[in-house]
Amino acid sequence: MFSRSEIMKAAHAMYRDFRRDYGAWQIAAAPAIYSMSACLKRAWARAKEAAARKVREVKIAANPAAQRIADEIENVHYLPFGVNAAARRRELEAQLDRLLAA
Repeated sequence: MFSRSEIMKAAHAMYRDFRRDYGAWQIAAAPAIYSMSACLKRAWARAKEAAARKVREVKIAANPAAQRIADEIENVHYLPFGVNAAARRRELEAQLDRLLAA
């Protein structure tokens, strides 16, 4: 399911970017943040998030009711000024989670 080669390449690219973009004193101040191990953990986390997102998108596409709720979530930022968009988004996301869990 996961391409270990791609994850390793992403981790190595992240590590190289850290080494290129930050000074030696910044890396020395927080060595655990900029280590290859930390980059590998981040790369694995991103790969797992992407896989979960893909599974969720497939489930939503297969269910018309879930698709309708997902469309409403995308349109929440177009609500009128007086409407609490954050609360509405949380409510819709909870509905979608319940629907997908069933």
